Formats: sequence, structure tokens, C-alpha cells
Amino acid sequence: MAAFHEAKSGRVATLRDDMKFGRAAPSAYVDDGIKPVFEVTTRLGRRVQTTWVHPFLTARGWRRLEQLKPGDAIAVPRVLPVFGTTRWRDCEIKLLAYLIGDGGLTGATPRFTNTNPAIVSDFGAAVAAFGGVRLRSSESRADKAPSWRIPGVAGERVAREAFAGRLRSTLAADGRSRRAIAAAAGVSPALITQWAQARSLPQPATLQRVATVLAVEPDELCAGHAMARNPLTQWLTALGLAGSPAQVKHVPAPVFTLARDQVALFLNRLFATDGWASTFASGQAQLGFSSTSERLARQVQHLLLRFGVIAKLRQRWVRYRDARRVSWQVEITDAKSISAYASEIGIFGKESALQRVMTALAGRRHQSNVDHLPVEVWERIAAAKGRMSWAELARRSGYGDSNSHVGKRALSRERLARIAMVLHNSELAELAHSDVIWDRIASIEYAGEKQVYDLTIPDTHNFVANDICVHNTALAVNMAEHAAIKSRKAVAIFSMEMSASQLAFRLISSLGRIDQQHLRNGDLAEEDWPR
Repeated sequence: MAAFHEAKSGRVATLRDDMKFGRAAPSAYVDDGIKPVFEVTTRLGRRVQTTWVHPFLTARGWRRLEQLKPGDAIAVPRVLPVFGTTRWRDCEIKLLAYLIGDGGLTGATPRFTNTNPAIVSDFGAAVAAFGGVRLRSSESRADKAPSWRIPGVAGERVAREAFAGRLRSTLAADGRSRRAIAAAAGVSPALITQWAQARSLPQPATLQRVATVLAVEPDELCAGHAMARNPLTQWLTALGLAGSPAQVKHVPAPVFTLARDQVALFLNRLFATDGWASTFASGQAQLGFSSTSERLARQVQHLLLRFGVIAKLRQRWVRYRDARRVSWQVEITDAKSISAYASEIGIFGKESALQRVMTALAGRRHQSNVDHLPVEVWERIAAAKGRMSWAELARRSGYGDSNSHVGKRALSRERLARIAMVLHNSELAELAHSDVIWDRIASIEYAGEKQVYDLTIPDTHNFVANDICVHNTALAVNMAEHAAIKSRKAVAIFSMEMSASQLAFRLISSLGRIDQQHLRNGDLAEEDWPR
């Protein structure tokens, strides 16, 4: 939100009166100052920080956070079909996804580790198509997965020759035989000869051992200048990924502007690395993706939402070697979402597993475990049906005399749509066919005092923040400002969260279009004073 406020441009998703999402440009970008904020987390793992008085949409209308509690259902998007028009080469999309999933990006040369022959072959083809780099097998133990380096073609040759020259000089100065040095470093004499003839380069761990035996620093033997000549490394650096350990990997911003088919290709190859398609004895099925990076997992959850795939994000502790570490898992269990994923995205190299999932779902009657209407909707139905009995409504809706569980059980979309048709009620029909699902609040936690920004959205007065529907709380103050300044009316403003001085700063900042932080600090530019 801070970056959006700074840019003061762009469009946001907003929920219209017909319960469908549209796009709108904010009419105002509001600096709300520093306030106590609370972090709201839903059962699907979506998360947003707001003030205590910020409204969320419930089945009974907009309610301030202070009126809500864990277990209450709030509206969140079930689909956000927002895609760009940017296009990359397919090889770039594949390489990026593979390296985010199974790549090592902390060294001078990118590395890739995978045991699936189809994926390795596809990765190699993408490396060849990228240009200026090559795929080289790395030294690996028999008990480890095969690994590859992707050095620059020109850079590797220069690095080999430079290393060979330094190694020959150091060996000559040392005075010991190559066999003795090889034995001390735990490598074969033939490998020493290969290095001295500029035919290969040692791995970092091997280089460290050789340097220790020769009593020199590794950089004295092998300067890392080959990295600057590696076009893949340069590209990853520009995307902000080079040097990233697994815990901070993320989807670079340009990916979010790609065309729909290329976002699908990116997810396809990303799931090929750390994704899965599983069936269980119970008949249930699941698709998923895991990462040690929370940021990456949340970004994947959002990208799936663009295709109408509802995913749950949860944190788990998993055993890794001799320790336990956090794993963020994106899980898809909703049958319609699984079908949407399979038809448009897929998982390269795991097609048979995905087909088993689809076979398990075929012919079974599935009720969504995430997409149903909260029990409060029964209140709207009661108001709409008037004097018609519940039994009559059930019969006319095609449910016979069965127990309707009025006010006790959540409704499916299909059932509400039938009821809306019987009652000729457009409001209920819009709710049944809406673009939102009703996600229950898992927790509300105090997050401290933080800088707060808000947007004013014309007509709809709401927007989507972190994949959650929120109201613009700036509306009331903006109305008061308009009445006082534009219409020259006397206006009294009462606020339970802002003092008189904070309100004054807020109004001056809004009228002068001056950043409130700069106003508080007296850090005003020359062009700010006339305002």
C-alpha cells in the first residue's frame, strides 16, 4: 500500500453492487498517519493489517473490525482474473520457475538440482535457448541428487584460463609435487592436471580445500569475475533474485504483468519442482506447493486466485536433515479449483499423478469445502420469502420435504441459486453467483502502531487489499472535507481513533496534497509551501 500511495497511480479491484469485481482508479490517496493496527488472518491463510475501525464485508453488510471476532465470515475474492500483456521468451519463464523452485542462487554461478529426467531435459533445453550459458554437470556424491551448474560460455573460458595460470604459479612456488598436493586436498592428481590445463574449474568446497593446502585465499586462485560475464546471472540480478537463499526467494514483479498463458506456464514449471498431486484412500485429492519462503508461497496463492483456483496457505514444521524448519504449504482441495488448475495450468513431469487426481474426482459428487454461503444468509432468505413456508420453499426449489436446516447449516451456491429463482429475488441470485467466497477469521492480533494509508474509491467505496475485501475508511472524512471547503458549510468531525491535531494534519495533507509524514517532520519541499 505504501508503494501504491507513493506512485499515486494505477487501478485496483473493487466489488460492485452486483457482487462482481471490476477495476477502478482511486480518486484520492490518503495518508492516515500512525495508528494502532491489527493483523487479520483468515482460515485460508490470507492476511491483512488494518485499524480497529476498518470495515470488512460480512453477510450482514459492512462491519468494523472491532465488531468482528475469530469464526466470523468475511468476503474475500474467489477469482481475480487480472493479467497483463507483457510477453517473455518461454525459455525465460521456464528457467525462472525452475531456479526459484530447485535452483541454488547464492553462488557465483546458478545451480539446479532435480532427479526427474523429463524436468532435467526441459531445463537443459531452456538453458540452450536462453543463450550465452551452458549446462554443466557438477561433482556430486552417489547419495545426493544430481546437480548442474549454468556458467556463462565466455565467462567460464576466461575463468578457467585465469584459474589455470594462478594455479600453475602457486604450484611452482609451493615446491611440492602435484600428487602430494592432490592427496592433501582429497582430490585426484588428474583433476589437478585438468585445472592446470584450463579444462575445468573446481567446485567451491573443493577450491577451499585446495587453497587451504596451498596456504592461500580462494580468491587468490579463482577470482569471481566470471559471474559478471554470465548473462543468466545478470538477468537474475536485474530481477532481484541473484544471491537469494531459499528462505527469501520470491516471484519477481514483472511476472505479475505477464499474459495469462505465460503466468500459467510459470506456475506449471514451478509446481514441477516443489509441487505435488496426491490422492488418498478416503477418495480425497489434493494439489499443493511448498516453500521455505513465506513471501513466495503467498505470491503463488495469489497467482492461483487469478485463475479462480482457491488455495489454502498454512505453516508447517518439517524435518530437514537433523533439524526442523518452517515450510509454507499452498494446498488446493476444492474439487472445482483442482479441475480449473488441471485444465489450464497442469504440472510438467507429474502428468500421471495429476491424471490420477482427476480420475479420483470423476464421477464423484463433491461439495466444496471452502465455497459456501454463511448461515447468516438464511436471514435474507427469510425476509425475501415473506409468508411462504419453509416446506413450500423447499419443495418449489426441488428439495422435497427434506430438512432444510434453516439457520443452522451453510448454503451451497447451487441451492441459493434455486431459491433465488423461486423467489424471483435478484439480490439472492447475485449472492449465489458472486465473485466472493466467505472466509472465516482465524485470528485478530495487535500488530503495533504503524503508518496507515487508505484509498478513496468512487462509487463502490471498497477495494481488495492482500486478497481481502476492505472498505475505504477515508470516505467520511472526505465527505466532511468536501462539505466544509467546497460547499462552505460548518462541519463538526468526531473521531474515536484520531486526536484533534491528527485530524488537522490529515485535512491539511489532503487539501495541499502533501505527504503527511513530511508535514509532521517539517520536511517540506519548496513547491509544497504555496499549497
